[in-house]
Amino acid sequence: MDYDCIHRRARRWSRFRRRRGQALLEFSLVALVLYLLFAGILTFGQLLYGAQSLQSAADVAAREIARIPLPPSTSPFATSSENGISLYDVLYNPGYSTAPAGSPYAQVRTQVFDPKYLMISLSAMPAGMQLSDWVKTWPIVNQMLYPLMILDYQGSVNSEPFLWYPGAVPGTDSNGWQTFRIALVTGRQASGAETIEWVPVIEEAISPDTTGYAAFNVQSQSGGLVALRINYPYQSATLSAYPQQTTWPPSPNGPAITANDSGVTVVNPGDFTPSTGALSNSVYPTYGGTYGLGSQYAWLTQVRPFRRVVSAQAVARREVFQNPTQ
Repeated sequence: MDYDCIHRRARRWSRFRRRRGQALLEFSLVALVLYLLFAGILTFGQLLYGAQSLQSAADVAAREIARIPLPPSTSPFATSSENGISLYDVLYNPGYSTAPAGSPYAQVRTQVFDPKYLMISLSAMPAGMQLSDWVKTWPIVNQMLYPLMILDYQGSVNSEPFLWYPGAVPGTDSNGWQTFRIALVTGRQASGAETIEWVPVIEEAISPDTTGYAAFNVQSQSGGLVALRINYPYQSATLSAYPQQTTWPPSPNGPAITANDSGVTVVNPGDFTPSTGALSNSVYPTYGGTYGLGSQYAWLTQVRPFRRVVSAQAVARREVFQNPTQ
């Protein structure tokens, strides 16, 4: 019998037993770094893609609205008279959704932007039509925002699916209009609870002059312009949000921001009232909750996802006006 061969095999087996689990230990040391790199690539890659898509949509929105013969504005806060039309009216006034065909307001809704496509059920898609073909029938700005939209469900995956511009919370504004707003986080309390301000998805960029007029107004110093901003609240499905640290060096083990909608403070509560529970039962909670701030689990605790509101601005000189006196 070859005892030397037996001894060699025994020594190899002994070394193998001592090294058993080495690969698992090495993987555990590098897995966190690999996860952070992978999550960072996904998060900031999507963030950059969203910013580029948003800027293209803002450029097109300003250019197309500038070509429509809408009446001149006299105040950014006017809501009723033809002489006091504002960009917010043009985009969100529900009365303009039934404007006569061929009117300037109908041109905005059918050709440029219609807020109803910020959250729309797939049941509204014509029978026998593919989704890609249906999107092509939308106004041009809605088409450009479509790549940023997500498919979601209300209640459960067996409920009716809908396309949603993520983070756009449905509700009612101060005029009583059904519309959408985005929660812009302007500060945090000591507990980490957010202080937010409601902002429209598309809003007018106010002129820096001292008259107080909006840039949409043809009578201001920068009159004859369409200046608008599109907001997109990007939230990560892979990274959690942590409070900004003011000490150096920062603590690597600071607690994540806890998801607590009851502690949220609204700066302008009179401007918008979110629909009760509109997003609280969302199956995909990244953008869920009363304020669309989302939640995810980390160490068995519900925390906020990493969030950044991306804004893109564009300015275009108005090419044609409608004389309100005629």
